Amino acid sequence: MSGLAGSAGGQRQPALDLIKIALTLTGGVGGVVVLVVAYRKQRLGEAAERREVAASRREEIKLFTERFMKATEQLGNATATVRLAGVYAMADLADESIERRQTCINVLCGHLRMHCSSEPPVDPVDLAQWRGERQVRHTIFRVIADHLREDAPTSWQGHDFDFTGALIDGADFHEIRVTGGTITFQEAVFSRGKVDFDGAIFSGGVIDFSNAIVSGGTVYFGCVKFAGSVVHFFETEVHDGGLDFSYTRLSAGALNLDDMILSSGRIDFHDATFIGTRVTFSCTKFDGAHMSFREAKFRAGSLALGDCQFSSGSSVEFGQAEFAGGYVGIHRASYSGGVLNFADPTSWDTPPEIDLTSKDAPAAVRMPGFVAERPVPA
Repeated sequence: MSGLAGSAGGQRQPALDLIKIALTLTGGVGGVVVLVVAYRKQRLGEAAERREVAASRREEIKLFTERFMKATEQLGNATATVRLAGVYAMADLADESIERRQTCINVLCGHLRMHCSSEPPVDPVDLAQWRGERQVRHTIFRVIADHLREDAPTSWQGHDFDFTGALIDGADFHEIRVTGGTITFQEAVFSRGKVDFDGAIFSGGVIDFSNAIVSGGTVYFGCVKFAGSVVHFFETEVHDGGLDFSYTRLSAGALNLDDMILSSGRIDFHDATFIGTRVTFSCTKFDGAHMSFREAKFRAGSLALGDCQFSSGSSVEFGQAEFAGGYVGIHRASYSGGVLNFADPTSWDTPPEIDLTSKDAPAAVRMPGFVAERPVPA
């Protein structure tokens, strides 16, 4: 009997093992089925999410396009009040859409580049239109400046601003911050009024005034800090106006004033500080113009006035300037009535290099101790 029981028990064990294997296989198949179902649900969910995102993006683009076209139409309207509404509508779009912000900025700058007269017309109707358009242009400048200040709710830092050929008869850019991008004033006309950059900080990017004309207006850079920016005034003309860099601090970067034409204008670097900045005036013509470096401080970097022409009562003044480092060189200059004045007490720890080989240089360059026979223009 014990043998039969053992035989029956041995037969039951394989059967139990088969049952376990079957259950394991069944469970594995079931697990695979569950995984397949879950995977399909995930794929279907992801596809639905993509369709939802795509639909949302299409709706967003459609809404942006509609608002953009409406703002553009307003900017092109014949009525100044409608154009003003278009300015603010376009600015709102720029605030809301980061990826399309540059496009909105381009449209605002494009309006500034449209042709307009610097002189008010005589006809009353034309005068009203002229004043309205002037208000629109000044509003655009104000909106842009507001978005470049430190407390701007939405910053437009790092974007490009193209004012090429624009008429600028006054604008307030005081205390703006520029950390990148390009601001272009090429061929712009500064007529009358004041363009005020007082207290601005340029810590990167390029600011380009090449081929601009300053005629009767003043571009004011008082107390501005240039740190690592590149500023171009290549072939800029100054007539009966001026560039004022008083109390400006220039560290690193470059200030290029090559091939300028200064006619009865003025450039003022009074009490400016130069630290590691490269400033060049190559081939600049001074014709009845005055440039002042009075009380300026040269700590490092370089100031080069190579191949400049001084004529018709023009003057460059360095009274009480401090030369404590860096390089200041005036080479191959020509003088025909102009004056280069170092006559007032100066600090000469690092004396500037002055080329006196020109035949008129000994009479034109005023060194310390020299008493001028005629007053230097103030």
